Amino acid sequence: MTEARTTPMAVLIAIVALSAFDRLSIAPMLQPIARNLGAPVALVTLAATANFLAYGLAQLAHGWLSDRLGRQRALKLALLVMAVANGVAAAAPDIGVLVIARAVVGAASGGLVPGALVVLADQRAGNARARGQTGLVTALGFGTALAAVTVLADHGALWRIVFAATAVVALASIPFLRDGAANPPSTERPSLAAVLANTNVRFISLVAVPEGAAVFGFVAFFPLALQHQGTSVSLAGAGTAAVGVGMMLGGYVVRRLTGSRPDGHLIGVGASILALGYTTALVPVAAALILGALLTGLGQSAVHATLQRWATEAAPEARGLSTAAFATGAFGGAGLATVLGSALPDHYGTIFITAAICAAGSGLIAARHTSPN
Repeated sequence: MTEARTTPMAVLIAIVALSAFDRLSIAPMLQPIARNLGAPVALVTLAATANFLAYGLAQLAHGWLSDRLGRQRALKLALLVMAVANGVAAAAPDIGVLVIARAVVGAASGGLVPGALVVLADQRAGNARARGQTGLVTALGFGTALAAVTVLADHGALWRIVFAATAVVALASIPFLRDGAANPPSTERPSLAAVLANTNVRFISLVAVPEGAAVFGFVAFFPLALQHQGTSVSLAGAGTAAVGVGMMLGGYVVRRLTGSRPDGHLIGVGASILALGYTTALVPVAAALILGALLTGLGQSAVHATLQRWATEAAPEARGLSTAAFATGAFGGAGLATVLGSALPDHYGTIFITAAICAAGSGLIAARHTSPN
């Protein structure tokens, strides 16, 4: 493949950051949306729930499309649908339209991160691929930290501008995705059953469940725990921002270490820091919670970057489906963590202890596994 036909790394970074920002930005805006639409906050929460569920459930469909249509075409389709649906959400006249639009956004944006991963995996190999995928984790951190800024959209219809802006960025990204020769459309790809018959794919997808709970699920309770301590909404948003900043810092460190340290060491150290972050959050003061959030961001960079690289290498002939299977496990675990946390309101000690166990357990199991590459 020539360089002219390669999608620039900056574009993949922007797409991944956009996905994280879009998925997390709605939580701080629930109350202003409720006021603007004249609906109860509990009803508006359905827009976030529908988005999260559709995001997780659509993973395998995106993997199938990626293997059949080709990487870039599938990614372009996801961005186009996301842009149109977010445009509808920005103009939503009532809560019903908003919930439907945000569900469609979730289904579309669910393909952005796995799509960017497989595009990068097709374009690079070895340490260059590993460092590039660590860069995408850093982009997730940036999107996560930026999402905390939407707490400032607590006035009038500013939330509409946030949705409209994500639609514009999604649409503007499409022309920069360049069709390369590495992954032409194909109707002769392995089926999902064949992909799951691969021992490495099964292992990575299963270990992704507790890892996803620790990386994506339980981190959502840092802002709630801060509010439980009596902090302002703005300071509570610092819990999300700290996770994002930790991911960016951790991504930088992991990028420099990749290739010079065994994968097992990176996962073991990362999982230890991740578990330490949740343990630190057991101290019921705001400073400890923010420090814990920062540490979880640092730790998850090493764990998640390595596992998602393994997912792209486990079945190269069906990279889209194997990566989607891993993502399904991770977001399934995140969903389970959210359900558990919701069933234990204000029991943040129990929540963070469970999170630490998930982090340590998944890290220990994964660190003893041999890389599929």
